[in-house]
Amino acid sequence: MATTFTTHRQPLEYLGGVRRFPVPEDKTPWSVDYPGYHPVDYTAPRVLSRPVWADPDIRKEEEPEKPLQFNSLDGKVDRKSHMGTYQIMDKVPRNPVGRTGMIGRGLLGRWGPNHAADPVVTRWKRDGSGARVEREGKPVLEFVAVRRGDTGAWAIPGGMVEAGDTVSATLKKEFGEEALNSLEATDEEKRKIEEHINHLFKSGDKA
Repeated sequence: MATTFTTHRQPLEYLGGVRRFPVPEDKTPWSVDYPGYHPVDYTAPRVLSRPVWADPDIRKEEEPEKPLQFNSLDGKVDRKSHMGTYQIMDKVPRNPVGRTGMIGRGLLGRWGPNHAADPVVTRWKRDGSGARVEREGKPVLEFVAVRRGDTGAWAIPGGMVEAGDTVSATLKKEFGEEALNSLEATDEEKRKIEEHINHLFKSGDKA
């Protein structure tokens, strides 16, 4: 029988060529025994180099100088999960989704939740008269996407929520930088961009 994988375990090859340990669909939940499970331990070198946004490798510290406060607001870092309380196993959080074929942080800086803000901005496509454009009797929905500079792939604009920032502030900042090129704008252009963004997001929904 073919093995299937849910989206949180695809693709098997992680960025950088690291391959996840394969996890059959029925072995994903932690409540199901999987004696042969040997996940790949991977944390990117740039994360291990300890930039300001990355946690220390607490698995190797016998007595951390400042223990991380999981499932709570840890100083300015929000370590609470939208999925509820998560378990701590061997000093570090266990993924509440289940087995993913990897342990470690991959490209992420934090142990536990790494909150991201990714605005999905849409509109109905319209013709020159303002009427909705339809295809096969259905209106056409357009959305904002950007081409990533590192991989060349199309993506939703957005970024990680930095310590002390709110999701709403990060949404506006990242959308301005990635979709509207605000980093290269003049002061007057930045002011207009900020006005447009505030108007755009005042009626949005948080998902």
